[in-house]
Amino acid sequence: MLGDTDTMKRRLQSTSYYRLSGYFYFFRAHQGAQRHLGEEYRPGLHFDKVWELYTFDCKLRTLVQQAIEKIEIAVRTQVSYHHARKFGPFAYAEDPAALALGTRRLHNGTIVDRRTEFLNEIDKCLERSHEQFVDHFYENYDHRYPPLWIAAEEYPDLDVEAYVDRIDELAEAARRKIFPCVEEDRAARFNDFMFRELGFAGNTESYGDPRNSFLNEVLDRRLGIPISLSLVYTEIGSRIGLPVVGVGFPGHFLIRWLGPREVLVDAFHGKVVSRGECEERLQSGFGPQAALDERMLEPATPREILTRWLRNLKHNYLGSVELDRALRIIDRILTVSPDDPGELRDRGVLYFRLECYAAALADLERYLVLAPNDAMAGQIRARLPELRREAARLQ
Repeated sequence: MLGDTDTMKRRLQSTSYYRLSGYFYFFRAHQGAQRHLGEEYRPGLHFDKVWELYTFDCKLRTLVQQAIEKIEIAVRTQVSYHHARKFGPFAYAEDPAALALGTRRLHNGTIVDRRTEFLNEIDKCLERSHEQFVDHFYENYDHRYPPLWIAAEEYPDLDVEAYVDRIDELAEAARRKIFPCVEEDRAARFNDFMFRELGFAGNTESYGDPRNSFLNEVLDRRLGIPISLSLVYTEIGSRIGLPVVGVGFPGHFLIRWLGPREVLVDAFHGKVVSRGECEERLQSGFGPQAALDERMLEPATPREILTRWLRNLKHNYLGSVELDRALRIIDRILTVSPDDPGELRDRGVLYFRLECYAAALADLERYLVLAPNDAMAGQIRARLPELRREAARLQ
């Protein structure tokens, strides 16, 4: 019944026995005159059959959910389009005749207007999503708070607006501390405010803790990694007009004060660093031949910050063998950079480990098209025949 025990163990490491146990039910043998299902299984049962049923069910549910989502989006799109075309884009809120939903009676006998309820729900949604949706729209899709979006998915009940308000409050406190100073002293005073008074610091004891990458946790715990601490620093600073930007320096995200007197800040260690120190770090991490390039200190774009942030999270989850979460993070990276060969390769390998062979094959073939001479291309290419056989077997 067990078959290849190594394969079985690997599968049980990624999918618990408790989850699989329900699929054994279909293979139980009938007993007695009433043909009730007993505790014994039908002859010839093999673990692979149970696994194939499980993977088929997973794929079927995924396809059904995707189809439902497409239908839901299509219906909402068509309703919105035709309603707006007939009555105008804002008629649902301004013209009662354009949205006549009638009334309903509550259990206590009160009559309520359905349109009023509908508009109240819209108000609540706008209040909850104002900082993300409204600003996102009016800023022409500028990812101003990418970590908050990530955190909102990991913490479904997260009050995002409350954390944005907290950043605003910290910015006002900073304003009172900074602007009595002359311009030359502002960098030092702001550093003192951030690292001594507020206590933001690098999490040296648990660098790989995913909480270091969620902005709500960084604000609550005052601990983070270079990129998350740098974002808190620049968000607070930019709100009060300080010329601070994030810099995607190799191996260690930094902050740069723009202007005639450049200042580079390492938020993880809470100190100013020189260009000479940057070059030393570069050579320490990448070899003595590495040289500081001006492009390494250019302001990072929102896309670059988001991608780097997500990659940190991906490595955190891979390190703790949380493959499903790592997979979700790679999906988001590929949403931002759909033709990134390294991420396609990593997602393909993850799919392979999760025994989603068809998805793995699609990603790895695309990776080889985009990066045929990559260092890992030979190893991946050698595994494709086996992968094609597995994908075909589960068709």
